[in-house]
Amino acid sequence: VSTQSTWEAVVSTQSTWEAVVSTQSTWEAVVSTQSTWEAVVSTQSTWEAVVSTQSTWGYRQNDIAVNCGTMLREVLRHGYGCKAILDQPELFNQFFDFVQLPNFDVASDAFHTFKMLLTKHKKLTAGFLEEKYDEFFGKYKELINSHNYVTRRQSLKLLGEILLDRSNFKIMMRYINDRKNLMLMMTLLKAKSKAIQFEAFHVFKVFVANPKKEEGVAKVLLNNKEKLITFLEGFLAEKQESDEQFVTEKQILIEHLQKLSLDDVAPAAPPADGGDADEKTGDGAPASASDKAT
Repeated sequence: VSTQSTWEAVVSTQSTWEAVVSTQSTWEAVVSTQSTWEAVVSTQSTWEAVVSTQSTWGYRQNDIAVNCGTMLREVLRHGYGCKAILDQPELFNQFFDFVQLPNFDVASDAFHTFKMLLTKHKKLTAGFLEEKYDEFFGKYKELINSHNYVTRRQSLKLLGEILLDRSNFKIMMRYINDRKNLMLMMTLLKAKSKAIQFEAFHVFKVFVANPKKEEGVAKVLLNNKEKLITFLEGFLAEKQESDEQFVTEKQILIEHLQKLSLDDVAPAAPPADGGDADEKTGDGAPASASDKAT
């Protein structure tokens, strides 16, 4: 690496990542020739400089983006590689753009890398999400509301994985005690796409199953209790015979809602925006959050 002035030069002299690998046998062989990965890094002014050149430059050029993504994920197997990106907001935040690039292959590869950043090194990521909670979930909401079907579905699925990971317990509790997040999931339960509905269900269930709901969340559920029960009874009926786990989880949610009362409410401070937490709809479906939760 040190013999090449920039990452672009490395790629251009090797054509593709596969070519780099073939000349070195494996990525591990590259590292071993330097004694340690830290030794490789020391030949560059900083580790961040290496990573930022790879990720920033690579995903912007379609012809090499996937190869650069493969190399970057190899680096992210190591905690210090992941930390180098998480510690640089101007670098990490670019992934919110990369995963929505118009080229499907590039966007899919970028999401693969994005997911690895958020799930590979659990303790590291948990610390990052706690520290950058507002900034991260503010941007993540844009992915969930994306007009791109694939981005929307992948983001919802990853959100469920993040919230249900034990390492992210504090993040999960903060997320599910925000009524705006609940209203967003209730809206997505009515999405046109069955796949989006299904992924939204797996996030929505965490709100309902929480035994200590804060007041704003509990009131939204209580005010829509009967409508939600009716809605869930017929929700994704086509999965009744093919997905036993889904049927079981849906029935558990219905039972939780039937038992829900104000006694289960954990008092909370008034919403930061001064809004009313008592949303209730007049139709026979979950409340729409198009105005109040976005």
